[in-house]
Formats: sequence, C-alpha cells, structure tokens
Amino acid sequence: MNSKSKEVLKTIVLVVLIITSLLQVGILWTYQSHGFPTNFLSVFFPKGSNTPQEMDELAREEYFRPFRIVAYRDEDSRVLLDSGNVYYDDIWNEGQEYIKQALYNQNLIPLPYSYWNELITRRCFVIEFKSPMPSDLIRWFLNIQTNEDPKVENIYKILIAPGDSGNKNYNTVYIRGSRTLHKMIVPFWSQGLLWSGYENAFNSLKDNKTNIYNPFYVTGFTFDIPADTLCVIGSEANQQKRFNTLRYSIPDEIADNDLLTRILLDNKKESYDRTEDLQGTVIFQNLRNIYKIYSHGLLEHRYIPATPNSDKGTISEAFIQVHRFIRDIKDVLLPNSSIFIYSAEDAGNRYKFELGYIANGKPIYIQTENGAENAIVITANSKRVLSCKWILRDVQLERMINAYDMNFISLANRLVDTYGNVIPELSIKDIMEGYLLKPDKNNNIEPVWLIDTSNRGVYSVPMERGEGF
Repeated sequence: MNSKSKEVLKTIVLVVLIITSLLQVGILWTYQSHGFPTNFLSVFFPKGSNTPQEMDELAREEYFRPFRIVAYRDEDSRVLLDSGNVYYDDIWNEGQEYIKQALYNQNLIPLPYSYWNELITRRCFVIEFKSPMPSDLIRWFLNIQTNEDPKVENIYKILIAPGDSGNKNYNTVYIRGSRTLHKMIVPFWSQGLLWSGYENAFNSLKDNKTNIYNPFYVTGFTFDIPADTLCVIGSEANQQKRFNTLRYSIPDEIADNDLLTRILLDNKKESYDRTEDLQGTVIFQNLRNIYKIYSHGLLEHRYIPATPNSDKGTISEAFIQVHRFIRDIKDVLLPNSSIFIYSAEDAGNRYKFELGYIANGKPIYIQTENGAENAIVITANSKRVLSCKWILRDVQLERMINAYDMNFISLANRLVDTYGNVIPELSIKDIMEGYLLKPDKNNNIEPVWLIDTSNRGVYSVPMERGEGF
C-alpha cells in the first residue's frame, strides 16, 4: 500500500472516530436531561423524512374532510352517506370544486338566511362541516394560489341542487356561512357526475334501506332545533340502527420519560429541566416552553415569552404549526386515533383550534362535570403553537356491534327526564350520534346522543339498546 493510500485510510478512520465521539457526547448529554447542544443528531437523523410541502399535503388529506354528507331524497326523507358509500367521494370531490368557484365567484346571489329551511325540502345533496370553516383556511386546504380576498367569510354547509336551474348543463349550488346564504349557477363540473350522474345517484338512493333519517320539522316538536337536524320518525324497521362499541385507553408510552423527551423536545436546542411532582406529573421546561404530562393522560403546553401581534399571521399559517405539533405526538403515542377539526376561529392576537377524536364518522367528546368538551384545544400563531390542552387517548372501534333505539320520541323523553330544567334555555345547533369518553379511565363504551348547543356546550343522553335485527 503506497503512502497516499495510507493517508486516505487514516483520514477515514479519524473521521469515524470523531463522529463516534460526538454521538457518545450526545447520548451522555441526553441521560443528564439536557438537549444535545448543537442538535447534531437531527442533521443526520431528522425527525420525520417529509419535506414541508409533503407535510402540508398530508395535512390537507387528513384534516380537510366533511363532517357529514346527506342525500335529501324528498321532502321528508334523508340518507346519511357513510364514507364507504359509492357516491360519497363523488359528492365530496364535486363539492370541493364548487367551493373553489364560490370563494371567488363575482356573481354570487345573496339570499335571506331563513331561505335555507325552504331549500332543504328539495331533492339535493348537502355537505356539512362541523362548524363554519374560515375561507382563508379553506383556501389553503384547497391549495388555491391567489392574493384575492374570498367573497364569503366562511362556509358551513354546501347544498347542491342539480334540478333547480332547469337546465341540464348547469348546476345550482347554495353556500351557507355562519350568517350568510348565497346562490350560484355554474356549469356542471366536467370531471364530476353531470346531470345524468346525479339522476343515477338519486335513483339509486331512492331504494336505500339503511342510514335513513327524517328532518326535525316533521316531528311536530316545539324544541328550538334547526329544521335540518337529522332524526328518526319512520317505520319500525328504521327505528333501530347498529353501532360498534368503542375502546379507549391512556397510552402506556406516557410513562416513558425518555420517549417523551424525544417527542416533545427533539427540535429544541436549549437545555431543559425535567421534574416530577408527588402526583406523578412530569414537567419538561426550557427557556421558552413548558410541557406537563399528567398520569391520567392530559398533556398541557404553554409557550412562555410574550407574543407580539406581528407574529399572528394567517389562520392557515397557524394551522400548519398546529398540524406539525399534533403529528409529532400522535404518530408515536396515538397511532390508531383519528383526529378531526371541530372548529377554527380568530382569537385576538392568535388563532384557536378545537379538534377531537372521530370514529367511523361519529364524533367523540370528553366527559366533564358540566357536559362534554373536545379532546384538543390549541392556540397558535404563524410562528408556533402557543398553548395546548390535549387529553391523550388511543381510540379504536371494537368488533362488537349492537342495535340501538333511534326513535326521536324516545330520545326527546330521555332528554326531558335528564335535562328538563335547562331545556328551555338551550340553543340547540345539532343532535348527533357519537361517543363520550370519561377523562380518567380506560374503558369500553357504547354510543350516546350528543346535543350540541351554541350557549351551553355539549350534552349527552345514553342510547337504549334495541332488540337487534
């Protein structure tokens, strides 16, 4: 071996020794509960292999979903489309295209807000978000590249009524916001169902025997409930439905302090302190952040420095921060749980997002002393997550399926028996089927009725078992 080859070999060996030494220093530093001072490992082993653009696409796919898609077959009959329905993706894809057009359509026709109750008596499809979705956030979800201001502030529901125009080449779409209602007449989307596709869809759903509901206005009850609330006042065969039981648990990994350190502080260059109080609450703190992990699965986070208004940015920039924060934790601690956006709103010098678990299209709330709440409440600006309260639960549907009584009269009676004194004070937004988790236990639970109000939060009423079918 010549002298030149020997020098090359020596150089390679020296580099390997240097890298090995640095790795050992980093490991020892970690054992002393301090972040690696130069974050050297992240250069070679970055946390997640996705680029920012890929992460944005993942967020769009994961979080931009409708809460419900409902087919209005006739004046008194509805079909709730589950995600496996043959027309679900067609209607949702078409809905997204019409949302894009509505955001910047110069010819939107304003309508009285109360006209919605007339529209829902027609044959149509309605796509619903859980709450009004800010248009700036929708614009980001749909990857619309423009600086033009949207023509509507937010979108709550989209009603597609192909028969309203009287022209087989044009579709009629109604856009409902939190306080506004608009109409637009546009050509059928060339890649969508077209007139014939909608006719086929309505004809197919005409004979559907499952997921059949009625609008609230046919019940004759005088509760203050929106007319398009879904309920069951039908034949005996339709008054029972089958639901899976649900299992939830506190992730065992929250007891692994080293794992929590890597998840929560891997990208923080500053050294940190880790302590544990007498109740088993683990606290991580550095110059800018405090994280608390309680033994019953509650994660709390707070960004310490005061936040100037200049960092507020847009709601889409804030949601990008929220998504990255959630993803780092969820992928490790809650791989089986599906998370859904329940609401997004401006909150002064920051934005507030409420998210929660969802299973098979059914919302999952956390039980509280006064009712129920969402599992995740986060505030953020364009630069970072500012605060978070997250009840960590691994949620999975069980194979066990039971039949439950869906008759609205039974529900109304149980609602009066349970909350009779407060019912006159409730401003009910929706009545839904879902699940209610207890905050401090692992358990298997059955579905409940969830009564969502605009002034008193969410109430629950247990479902009664049916006789099966």
